[in-house]
Amino acid sequence: MKNLIFLFFLTAVLSLSATTLTVSLDGTQDYTVIQSAINASDDGDTVLVHPGTYYENVIYNGHNITLASLELTTGDPQYIHTTIIDGNHQNSCVRICNDEEEVTLRGFTLIHGSGCPYYDGTITGGGGIYASFVGDVYLVNCQIKYNYATGGGGIFFYITEGAHFSGISVHDNFSYEANGGIAFADETNVIEFDANNLCSVYNNFGAGDIYCMNINECNVVVDTFTVAQPKHYFANYGWWRSAYENHNPYTFDIQHGYIEQVNQDLYVSPDGDDNNDGLSEGSPLKNIAVALNRIESDSLNPKTVHLAEGTYNLWDGERYFLVAPKQYVNIIGAGMEKSIIDANGYCCALTMLREHGDNILQDFCVQGVYALSNSTALYCSRSKNVQFLNLLIKDNTTDSHAGHYFVHGENVLYKNVHFLNNTSTMCYGGMEYEGRDVTFDGCVFDGNYAGSDDFFPTAALFCDYIEGDLILRNSIFRNNSGYSTNGSYSYIAVLDLHPLHEDESRIIVENNLFYDNAMEPGTILLVQNHTGEAHISGNTFVNNACTRKIILQNGNAEMYNNVFWDNSGYYYNVYVEDWAGTNYNVIMDYNDIEYGQQYIYHDAGDEFLDWGEHNVDVDPMFVSQFGYDYMLSADSPLIDQGQPEPWEELHPYDLLGNERIWDGDGDGIARMDIGCYEYQYMAPPEELAATQSGQDVLLTWDHPVRSLNGWNIYRDSSFVALSPAENGTQYTDFGAPTGDHYYYVTAQYGNIESTPTNTVSINVLSTEDNVTSPTFFLSNHPNPFNPSTTISYSIPSKTDVKLAIYNIRGQKVTTLVHETQEAGPHLITWQGIDHHGKPVSSGIYFYRLETQDNQLVKKMMLLK
Repeated sequence: MKNLIFLFFLTAVLSLSATTLTVSLDGTQDYTVIQSAINASDDGDTVLVHPGTYYENVIYNGHNITLASLELTTGDPQYIHTTIIDGNHQNSCVRICNDEEEVTLRGFTLIHGSGCPYYDGTITGGGGIYASFVGDVYLVNCQIKYNYATGGGGIFFYITEGAHFSGISVHDNFSYEANGGIAFADETNVIEFDANNLCSVYNNFGAGDIYCMNINECNVVVDTFTVAQPKHYFANYGWWRSAYENHNPYTFDIQHGYIEQVNQDLYVSPDGDDNNDGLSEGSPLKNIAVALNRIESDSLNPKTVHLAEGTYNLWDGERYFLVAPKQYVNIIGAGMEKSIIDANGYCCALTMLREHGDNILQDFCVQGVYALSNSTALYCSRSKNVQFLNLLIKDNTTDSHAGHYFVHGENVLYKNVHFLNNTSTMCYGGMEYEGRDVTFDGCVFDGNYAGSDDFFPTAALFCDYIEGDLILRNSIFRNNSGYSTNGSYSYIAVLDLHPLHEDESRIIVENNLFYDNAMEPGTILLVQNHTGEAHISGNTFVNNACTRKIILQNGNAEMYNNVFWDNSGYYYNVYVEDWAGTNYNVIMDYNDIEYGQQYIYHDAGDEFLDWGEHNVDVDPMFVSQFGYDYMLSADSPLIDQGQPEPWEELHPYDLLGNERIWDGDGDGIARMDIGCYEYQYMAPPEELAATQSGQDVLLTWDHPVRSLNGWNIYRDSSFVALSPAENGTQYTDFGAPTGDHYYYVTAQYGNIESTPTNTVSINVLSTEDNVTSPTFFLSNHPNPFNPSTTISYSIPSKTDVKLAIYNIRGQKVTTLVHETQEAGPHLITWQGIDHHGKPVSSGIYFYRLETQDNQLVKKMMLLK
């Protein structure tokens, strides 16, 4: 390893015979453009640059030279800050990539570089400095800030002999795939940080300061790093070669940490300030990325970054605050349309790198990515145990994976995630997932697009190389479209198992609705399981336009209870392909198929198609109601015509959250319907009446006996509470405000709310006889919680007390208290278990406090 001090002395001696070419913007020196001076130089020369801002993307062009500011000759550090190479968001500020053997860059500030394309021409590296396939590179006394790239936002080294750093400062850069600060990849043989003229690497965004890929040794010696004791988030590493698998290359000698992490929840608001402590809603931080840098990753005590309502613009004019989720840290917003993360036209909004996960991303929107080079709104790699809940990913445009890309995921849940109007100019408009065990539950793919002359586009959902379970249920695909010039190789959705793990894997497609999609030419759904299992049940395919197939099936499959109706331009409802000479067995029964068996095709012949006698070709008699399309009308011939004994693992609820097996025709036999919706009469409550006692209003009503979640109580058109079904047909609005009010009640069936009751009016008068004591209250903390929450309550007098937990369907989960208690405050902790002692699943729960005179019901959420 060369000694840097000796190198500087040797350079000074050699300069006596080498040429110095000078550059200044005012024309008083040899050149006005840095690149012109470099092109005119010979090996060993020095290009000396006077102060000014040079809007260039400098490239060494194979010249073994020193490029420096006047800091080289004067030793004055002011020239570092006044001699600026501005990449103008066009490419890397400086490129060293033409087999140079030895080069030096000294005394500059590098800003606004966007990285040099490499690999396949779309991935970029080194917004500030890009070096590849070269010898030794010496970076001395430079400031690299406000740059970005796919990998190594500040600096990127790829297959180089040596990277030598002395006195450089790398901060406030970002990347979305590898690392915001410095990235090293493949055969950077020597990485040297000067132990005397110390460097600083800090406050970079996009999962940390340093990243090593297939690197054996990286000894980080710096004055300042983002944190004094870096974990994986700030010093990431990875491997493609087995020799480096799970190899941590780092040792650290850090003098100072730029920040001190906190082991508490943090709060963020668009109106916040990054100088705040972020510990409460009253003192929020401004940027989500800053909160993620500050919050501690603690496996024993997971934390949450709470997002207030508003739009988080990631670009502030100089820096890009890329959101990079951290392991064991949840990000939870105020609602999918309330907390908005806007990429402002940049290449990515949120990225989760390898070996992270174990967290929840919930209740926010990701939008505004517009970049046609290997970009995606939400990127995840090699992470596991991730839950995406109630997210909106919309209005993003890239060449591929416009909405979301998750590569090498494991045990991932997408629940109520909406992909809306994402556009790809090549393939995968909505999203792609590759990995093990993934579930899509209650998701919506709407208005996504993919079209290409050269690729095989998938407009909405592409799942590839899946091991384990691939489950798609209770989801909607509508208005997705695209085109391909490659014949039939274009799709709305693709579900594909890993060819090496098919025997241990399966695909489950149930209770989904595909409508108003168009792929020309192409296929609506490709199911490719080969020797793995495929269960396709309870789906509706209606009013789609494609010129090939509705379902292209590659593998053994069971198809029951599906509707294929009023689709256009296609050859077949189901086409079973003879893949690589393998003949697949497909069972079809209890389906409604327009045009019958003649629109089912099997490559290997009908002897491999088990065509059941209960398939029909009848008008489903669809109707639109409650805001949902293609529900079954009361006269539909598909009611109670599904399998009498359906698949044992059938999901118990239909697309709208109602019982999947229900007696729709009233014959006393509960049986599955054909299609994604289970017909049920949504009876409204009746005969609402109100009585007043002090300032408490008692509501009573009638309702037919049947299963439902509960009743929604409204006062003056504002929602008051969901009263669980177990409470019966009454509710007390305790302590109603004085004045004239009107009430009505609706029934809640799954996701459907019935029509309201009659409206009743009542005048609430202020009275000293108010039976509700101000000391009667109920609350819990934390909320949301995992795995336990403490419920606090107070009662005004000694009385019998019952405190119970109910699920979203109004079913009792457990009773926590059922005894006589003294007046005053009380506390009890619920560990998230039912009355059998078994952990309950994630979701919304209600807790009800009941005494002889009062009752209160509150809502809480368990997030695992």
